[in-house]
Amino acid sequence: MKKKWLSLASLGFLSALIIVFFVINKKDKITLTEVNMVSSTMGVLEKELTFSSLMEDANAVVVGKVVGTTLLNGEKPALSVKIQEHIYGETDDDTVLVYLDEELVEQDETYVFFLEPFDSPIYDDFFYLNHPEFIIKLEENNQLLRLKDAFEKTYEQPFVETKYNTLTGLKQYIHENIKPKPPYVPIPSEINDLQELMDESDIVAEITIDKIENEGSVSVVDYTVLETYKGKLHVEDLLLPSHKIKQNGQYIIFLKKDDGEWLLTTRHNSLISTNDENYYDYITFVQGQK
Repeated sequence: MKKKWLSLASLGFLSALIIVFFVINKKDKITLTEVNMVSSTMGVLEKELTFSSLMEDANAVVVGKVVGTTLLNGEKPALSVKIQEHIYGETDDDTVLVYLDEELVEQDETYVFFLEPFDSPIYDDFFYLNHPEFIIKLEENNQLLRLKDAFEKTYEQPFVETKYNTLTGLKQYIHENIKPKPPYVPIPSEINDLQELMDESDIVAEITIDKIENEGSVSVVDYTVLETYKGKLHVEDLLLPSHKIKQNGQYIIFLKKDDGEWLLTTRHNSLISTNDENYYDYITFVQGQK
């Protein structure tokens, strides 16, 4: 799971600020213009913003039209983007979700998105990130414009070198200078074969939830282990999707260790409530594995 300029906690944290970027990097053949970006987005920057850093994080660069919004975990709005062209890399679908403040873009307008996968089973849907301080709008005349002020909707050229401030010029630079990456493979949304689900999990247990510390769409929970069917459950600060849990609820849980973190094995069938219509099938199976 990616943890760079945007963390799980920062998905819901907004605060008015002005961020000043000094973006000249002698290693880049293409140089970002200096922008005093004005917005209400709280960005957490761990490194200087350059074209190289953007491409290092991105698995795909696409031309896409903003066609609507959807809610992640029923709470956090994400943009629905209809892809018109892949400049770099590939995506699984022609329409993708991009987590980005709605104030930064306009509905039915076309942008160049630098898509970084954010792949966590805590969220119902796989989605992408686009750096909030590099919003590139595509004009009808093939010109590229970078958002400067989200409130006034003012723009300026994104690159110092004029020849790259068109879609044609940007595409040529990427094709000639950026090495391709292998396609990104998201974690499974669901594993219907219960034996495979158990094999893919490092921990399988039945728990009751004693306390919920709600952090918006994601919660940290305290729990009591009722029974363990695989591994040992001693996970502190267990993160679970808020809309799928309740105080004193009882659940079968499938967990997998990913990059040092304990996460649900799949998005949709790794947290099974006693009220779930398939609970009997799951509890019968895991009890039979002991």
